[in-house]
Amino acid sequence: MPLLIIVALAFLAMLILNVYFRVKVLGYYKALVKNEVQFDIKDLLDTKKLKNEVVPKYPHMENEIIKFSTNIRNSILLAFGMIVLIALCWSILYLTS
Repeated sequence: MPLLIIVALAFLAMLILNVYFRVKVLGYYKALVKNEVQFDIKDLLDTKKLKNEVVPKYPHMENEIIKFSTNIRNSILLAFGMIVLIALCWSILYLTS
């Protein structure tokens, strides 16, 4: 049972972090929309392409573009981690019952 509690607390911590990153993403998204910054979703995941193609078009928004991209990637990684923790919780519950 202590292992399940540890995994559940880790899941809760990741959930709180995910909400935090999503709130930050929304803030950067609003700033980018307000300044009419446009780029493809595939550019978000490729940092080189983002810095070489998107940032030169909008140099005044460089910080927001990079922070937005970083926070999106962090949210994706946290979501993946949460899926792994859910699977771990399920397997612990399944094996101990």
